[in-house]
Amino acid sequence: MYKMHTIGRNIIIETKDAGSGKLITTVINKATDTLVSSKVADNEQDALKDFDDMVTTHALPLQGRVHAARMKNGERYTLVTMGDFGLPVALNFTYHDEDYTAYAQYDDAATIYCFPKGARNLRKIRLHNQSFAIYNGWRVLSDDMIFNIDRKPNGVVTKAGKYGSFDERYIVDICDVWADFITLYQNVRPEPAKKQPEPMPDPDPATFQSHEVAPGITLMCDAEHGLYVDIAPETFEALYAPRPKDLSAGEILIRALRRATIACLAHANAEDGGTCNFDAPTLDYKTCGMTRDEAEKAIKAAGLHCYDWEKQLVITGPFSGQGNRRTKMAKAFCESMTEDGVAAGMYYQMD
Repeated sequence: MYKMHTIGRNIIIETKDAGSGKLITTVINKATDTLVSSKVADNEQDALKDFDDMVTTHALPLQGRVHAARMKNGERYTLVTMGDFGLPVALNFTYHDEDYTAYAQYDDAATIYCFPKGARNLRKIRLHNQSFAIYNGWRVLSDDMIFNIDRKPNGVVTKAGKYGSFDERYIVDICDVWADFITLYQNVRPEPAKKQPEPMPDPDPATFQSHEVAPGITLMCDAEHGLYVDIAPETFEALYAPRPKDLSAGEILIRALRRATIACLAHANAEDGGTCNFDAPTLDYKTCGMTRDEAEKAIKAAGLHCYDWEKQLVITGPFSGQGNRRTKMAKAFCESMTEDGVAAGMYYQMD
């Protein structure tokens, strides 16, 4: 008799003939080349039990749940786990053997050698870093176990997954319906530590160059106030007094653009972590009752620039930073425009 399993990367569990009718089961750590434990049996039945006990003792959590299924050669089973496209699948197979060797970067991994339903050749099913349940016999998942199904009176049927892709709650729900699993492993992924944004250093007033970002609107810095917006008195009066009723569409847009510029500059010193992007506000000039040329002239008059996108104009202007700060400034600009009754939206693009 000879039997061997490799647990993870370094633990070798082996049962072999020791001579004189004895069978010895050993556990060896090949990383340190040391004997961890050993047992001697007088017959094959006891040796198999020793081998089973050693695997139970040394297997990692996922490996231990596969071992606990006690699957038998030639028997039919169903493995329920997450498929490659993020939805649960039920894999029907005839069991042959299993091993617990590490896979890629995962020490806690298991390989099931089997004949999938309808296949003649031996295949491998690798399990690592995923939840799963194993059942006796062959089973088929129904659509109701995976999707929210909406059946319209006109015969149209729409299906939407109950959760997002690779959500472990799918396996939990299936096990609530099929509660007779022979083994269940629930993969608990640690919550990623939330990285606290590093505070942005205050601009150095000695090196900061004040500049006019739009007519009458200047970004400034001093030791007392830090970064701030200085608005010329006549500009402030024109922008924040009640809006005259006789303004043209172009004049209304220019006023909204300048107010939005001031709103976005309030975030000019926000933290700038996160994904690099080209986020920017957009203008639906047709909804504003303007032609493209009229809208471009108004944007230019407000000290900004723009370009075409999906029959709208993307506004590029006083946005600084390349990550979170840029997104915050663009959103503040868009929200200010919307509050002023201008048809504005957002353009999102990762760098």
